[in-house]
Amino acid sequence: MEKYNYSFEDGEYVIYKNGKVLRSPERRLVVKTPYEELAKRMVLDLKKYGNDFGSLSNIFSLYYTLTERVELLGRDWFESSMIEQFLPYDDWYFMYGVSGGHEAYMRSFEWTYVKKAMQEWLSKITLMQMVAACCAAKAYESLYVAFCFASLVEDYDGNVPDDKFWEFFDGFPVNNFCARRNDFISDFRSFELFYSLHLKENGPAIEKSDD
Repeated sequence: MEKYNYSFEDGEYVIYKNGKVLRSPERRLVVKTPYEELAKRMVLDLKKYGNDFGSLSNIFSLYYTLTERVELLGRDWFESSMIEQFLPYDDWYFMYGVSGGHEAYMRSFEWTYVKKAMQEWLSKITLMQMVAACCAAKAYESLYVAFCFASLVEDYDGNVPDDKFWEFFDGFPVNNFCARRNDFISDFRSFELFYSLHLKENGPAIEKSDD
């Protein structure tokens, strides 16, 4: 059985596997983080998922996206890529449940303002937060889902109660994306951790209306 742990070294938490420093699969970088909360979650997910990094529920799907992709390609490229991929068309989740006709027209009109808010949000968030947004958007084929995730995390300072999560996503077609309801909230918890690490340092990035 594999053994995982972390050790605080030179200001960062380094992950170990069977007594040896763990390295990323492609760039062979030392797996480390300045956040102990993230290091703890890494160890837990290594024990739970092993080398299966495909699920958003596994925190390593976000961590390796950051270290193997985003840090290599740069923030500007990544932000532009997300805008080009997800914002040219009406978002399926934003339009979900709309019957058509005038309702669809008005909803599509509202989407232009939501897109502007989302672009402003992307311009403000940190690299780690953008990785969380990207991974959630790809998993659910919707940047608006990621935007809603972020809004919830900011509203509750990174500690969203389960009932508030399900209240917000009441009616969400979970079965289209997840085998179980628990997978959906597990995905959110990974997003929540990665996104909230910079909340205290940088504050919220989404402007809320007064009403």
